[in-house]
Order: sequence, then C-alpha cells, then structure tokens
Amino acid sequence: MCNNVDLLTKDIDKKILKEINLVPENFIKRNGLLKSKLISEYESTLKTGYKTMVSKKVVYYYRYVREDNEKYGKYFAIDVLGKIHTILDCEKLSKGNEFWHLCDIEFSRDETFLVFSVDTKGDGLCDIYIKDYFKDKLVKLENKNEDKISGNLEISYNCKHIYYTTCDKDIRRNRLYCYTICDGKNKLVYQENSRMYGLSIVTSSENSKTIMIAHAYSSNEIYEVVDDKLIQLFERKAEVEYSVDYYVDSWYVLRKNKNGTTDLLKYDDACFKEEVIIKKPDIEIDEFYIASGHIFLFVIEKGNNIMYILSLVNNKILKTKFIDNRYSISFPKLSNMNSLNPIVVIVFESFIIPASYLIINLSCLEDNLLILDRKYYKALYDKIDYDENKYKVTTLDVNDKGLRITMISNKEIKGKCRKCLLYGYGSYGIKIEPSFSKYVPSLLDRGYYYCIAHIRGGGENGVKWYEDGKMLKKKNTFNDYIECADYLVTNNYTDSSKLVGMGASAGGLLMGAVINMRPELFNLVVMGVPFVNVMSEMCNDKKALTTEEYLEWGNPNNKKYFDYMASYCPYRNINLKNYYPNIYLYSNISDSLVDYKVPYNYYLKIREADVFKNRLRKIYLNIKLKYGHKGSSNHFERNEEQSNIYSIILGIN
Repeated sequence: MCNNVDLLTKDIDKKILKEINLVPENFIKRNGLLKSKLISEYESTLKTGYKTMVSKKVVYYYRYVREDNEKYGKYFAIDVLGKIHTILDCEKLSKGNEFWHLCDIEFSRDETFLVFSVDTKGDGLCDIYIKDYFKDKLVKLENKNEDKISGNLEISYNCKHIYYTTCDKDIRRNRLYCYTICDGKNKLVYQENSRMYGLSIVTSSENSKTIMIAHAYSSNEIYEVVDDKLIQLFERKAEVEYSVDYYVDSWYVLRKNKNGTTDLLKYDDACFKEEVIIKKPDIEIDEFYIASGHIFLFVIEKGNNIMYILSLVNNKILKTKFIDNRYSISFPKLSNMNSLNPIVVIVFESFIIPASYLIINLSCLEDNLLILDRKYYKALYDKIDYDENKYKVTTLDVNDKGLRITMISNKEIKGKCRKCLLYGYGSYGIKIEPSFSKYVPSLLDRGYYYCIAHIRGGGENGVKWYEDGKMLKKKNTFNDYIECADYLVTNNYTDSSKLVGMGASAGGLLMGAVINMRPELFNLVVMGVPFVNVMSEMCNDKKALTTEEYLEWGNPNNKKYFDYMASYCPYRNINLKNYYPNIYLYSNISDSLVDYKVPYNYYLKIREADVFKNRLRKIYLNIKLKYGHKGSSNHFERNEEQSNIYSIILGIN
C-alpha cells in the first residue's frame, strides 16, 4: 500500500518555482490598480497600531504597544511612580529578519526577568532567550542535545527553572526539559514515546502550578510539574479530554466524554476527591476561564459559544448579553496579569464588529451581565473608514440536522443573485468562530456575499459534529460543503458562474475533493497551503504531524483506511476530462505542516486537464520563496498577501 506511494521527497529548483510564480504575478500586475486599491482599503478600514489595556501583576503594570508604523511593537513595565520601562523591544530584535514571530513570552513571578521564544523561519522551531527587565543583554537557552526547540515555555513558580518542549525529527513536540537558570543545566523530565501524542506546557490561572499535557486528537493525559518531577493527575483514555486549571487550593477540570457529554468538576488539592459542579447531558461546555472567584463558561448553543459566569462562592450562574448575539471572547494575558484581581478585561468581536475591550468588575456583579451600550466597547484598533451599520450577518439553516451557513453582506447593495465566496474548513474539531476581518469588506462593498459553511469535522455543534467528519466519515465534510453550495444556488443567492470556493490547509483538501466530486459547481476555487495529496503526506511517517494525525484521518498502513483516503484524495482522483473551475493555489516554501511540494505536484497533474490545456479556464500556482504555513509574520506583508488573493478573485470572478 504505502510502499507504492510517491512521498514527494525531491526538492524543486527555485528557478522553476519563480517561472511558475510569474504567471499569477503578471496577471495581478495587469490589473495593478485593483491591487493598489485593495491595499488602500485595508489600510483605511482600521489603524494598524494598538495598545493593550494596562494591567498590574504585583509590582508593575504591564502594556504592549504597536505604533502605526511598527511591525512587532514593544513591551513595557510601569512602576508605581508612573515611570515607563521598555522591557522588550521587538522592533529592535527583529531587524535584519525577513520573518520574525514572537511565539511565547512569560514574565517571572518576582517580576525581575522575562523569557521569550522566537521563530525566524516560519517552520515553528524557535530560539529561547532570557532577559532581565532592565538590561539589554539576552541569554540564549542552550541545549546541546536538541536542535529543534518549540516555542512553548513556562517559568516555574519559584523562578528557578524554565520548562520548555523540544521536537523530534518529525517536528512533534515529544520531550519536556527543565532548565535551571543559575547554572544553565538542562534535565530531561519526560519523553513521549507514542508518535500519536505531543506535549504542551501551561501554567495555572494564578501561576502556582505548572501543568504538562500529553495530547492526541480526542484524548490527553495531565501531569503537574514539580521542580524536575511529574505527578500524574489524569491518565489517558480513548476519546476523553481534560482541560485543567488550578485556583486557590483546588483543581478545576472540564472533562469531555466519549459520548459527547461534558462534566465540570472540582478536586481538592489535598485529597483529590471529586466534586461535581455541572453534569447535565443537555449542556455541552466547550471551555472555561477562572478569575477572582468566578468561572467564565462557554456553552455550545445552536452552533455558537455562549458565555455564562459561575460564582464559586454561591454556585450561581449568570447569563450574559452583548451587542451582537454571535461573538467570540478571549482573555488577553497581558491585560489580566493577576487572576485575583476582580477587574477582568475581555476582548469581544463578531463578524462585523472589530475587536473591542470590555472591562468587567466581578466584585460588583450580582445579576446577569448585560452590556448593550456601545460606549462600553473600547476598540483595539481605531476606526478610520469602517461603519459596521452597513453590514449584516444572516444565519441560513441548510438542513434540520445542524448544517448552517453564516452569510455576511452589505445592506446597502440590493439584489439577490450575487457573486459569492463560500469559505470552508471542517477538520480537527476547529470551530470557525465569529471574528472580524478588515479584508472582507472589500468583497462586501463590491456586492459579494461572504459565506462560511459550518460543516461536519468542525466543532461548531460539539464533539459529535466533529466525530461525524473524521476518519471513515470524512466524506461527510465534503458532502456538507456541497450541500451548502447547492443551497446558495438553489435559493438564488448566487449561481455557479458567480460562486467562489475557498479553503486553506485542510480546507484546501476540502476544495480539492469537492471539485473532483462536483467540478461544475464553482467558477473559481482558491486553495491556500492545501493538503491536496493525503496519501503522500499520511504515508510518510517522517513528516511533521503524520503519526499524530492517524487519529484524524486514519492510519494508511491499515487497508481500510488506505482505501478510504485514496477514494477522496484530491491528487489521486483528478479526472483530466472534468470541466474544472478556475483554480488558484498558493503555498510557502518553509511550510513544515503542508510541504510546498504537495500543491506543486498537484498543479503539475491537474493543469493537464483538457479545460486548462484548451484555455477554457485558468489555473495559477504561487509558492512564496519565504514564510511558513501561516504566511508572513507582519501585518504590512499580510496586506500584500491578501491583496494578491483578492486580486485573483476579483480578476477572474
């Protein structure tokens, strides 16, 4: 089986890539005014600079600031006299690097030093540095036994150790190290030998506990890290996941069970006796956050995460209501430096409302939290020329089984059968949560519907929705997406001559599978860093993530999984007689998750289809000769990347 699969190990001459890239680049240049206009629109929607809300740890107040003309910004500590100290200048540190991404930054409990990790290639591998607050000198963490360090790190509660993870040859995080700051010695604390599990290290809300997680898809194992030893809290069980935090002498645990139910539990630290907080089959909790005697609960309701607040004093659960019913909420670390502080800062955003800070005073919270007045929402980015009142979000129920489309449109543009972009992903249980994009209005203002298909394999409807779109049920993901596209056409929102399909990474696999199944359904398909050769990647157990992803796609060394994957693999199922849509593929040469050779070889094969050879449709490939899976590390270059994609869309569709 796998022995007969081409694993695509041969590198491609960069001269060949440059020649291929010239074709889409020239297409974009021929309509250069459009690209310039798009970039101007992005820059005039929101300002690029922003500041975090000031937050006090114990000794200092903290703030991050990125000015409008900066790429990476600076971190500041403010003393009790109001003096501002620059403790990390990312602008200065990033100079001379085409790519520079700050993966993690942690501040010591005694507030004298910080530790940070930086990726300078885009491949997810990092260097770790230690820096005193008020000195410029950086001390690089060295480990002669390891050459692949991940960005994941934590500082011990006693400020003596740094915990960090390293990767094996396949870039799987498989080792946990304890680095002693005083003597620079590394001790291996744990090695994960199962190639389906990786490691992560986190700190509890009030920073007193360090937690190691050994995780696979749909299961994990939890340990407390004490100095250079581990104490197991929860052992791994098939299809059971734990989310764990520690707050004031107790462990709080969200357990996601095999049957799709969730339990919120409490364990006393002394005897570890279980106490049930919430255990109801009709309530599915997705995640939680603890601060100042309260738990923020996020419950899945009709495909949305709805926030509730649980008091740990009286177990009263409060409802919340905001200016938009579909939203996402995050808790920025730098604005919540002390979990005992009753003032909690959250970031609120929706599909049409840019990210905004909200300040919640838990000490005054006695009844349901209703924040319906716009004046309480402080924008992260100042608006220049964006009016959220121009736009609306509509939920379309495609069927009665939970399949839905989110549709965003400009209310001022009339008419129904419009140009339309349908975005899809549908893998790993990842939810497409409401978030604002400054790029989308450029399509909306040109009359497009921007739609998102919430399909199986994603996590919008909970664990079962995810389980029904993985392994031997993966084709449900493709069928759901096709059903969404058919719904838009049948109900006259668009037609096939105006419809654009779009997806990236596993969403690129989705696009590739769908156009093999229904090639006539779209006018254009955009496939970013696309996972279009399932067999070459899953049969190569030396690739990053491959063995971990056996639990997502199946192990191709087992015939039933090999045959099933082969039956939908986009590359394998190309039909040169199909009337394919126009296709735009893009990738990055340093991508460690989906090798650039995957879309390259897919392009070489599918461009031989009659529809492309006879120039009835266009097919373009652009492989950037820098960057990793997520593209550029600074927002100015992201504007450039996005304008290229939208120039292709608007130039063809």
